[in-house]
Amino acid sequence: MDAGQIQRARFLRESGMYAEAAQFYYKVLKQNPSDKLAKLGYAQTLVKQGLKEELKPLLFRAEKVLFELIKEDYSYAQAHDELILLSHYLNHMGSISKYYHEKIMQYPDREIYQKSLKKVS
Repeated sequence: MDAGQIQRARFLRESGMYAEAAQFYYKVLKQNPSDKLAKLGYAQTLVKQGLKEELKPLLFRAEKVLFELIKEDYSYAQAHDELILLSHYLNHMGSISKYYHEKIMQYPDREIYQKSLKKVS
């Protein structure tokens, strides 16, 4: 990961330049597909742009990226938090609740799923 590239993309996002920030994060991910900070930033940027421009496809893409991130690292609390927030916007609270219930049944020792379910409720 190049911290400078992530900083630049974050600056673009925080400046409201969502399309440019998303493209920048995407380029970073092309170079390093496993960069968790870039994936999270990309998802956050898609959410901001999708809400601003009322483009649900961007929100659905962000949801997919967040699920991928959680699949790669189930303990990534910030990704869970972003997913829960996004589920609220997408009106997916029922399905995200079901997701966490299933994960708790599958992995009862992973506290992150229990904590996340409490945030959904």
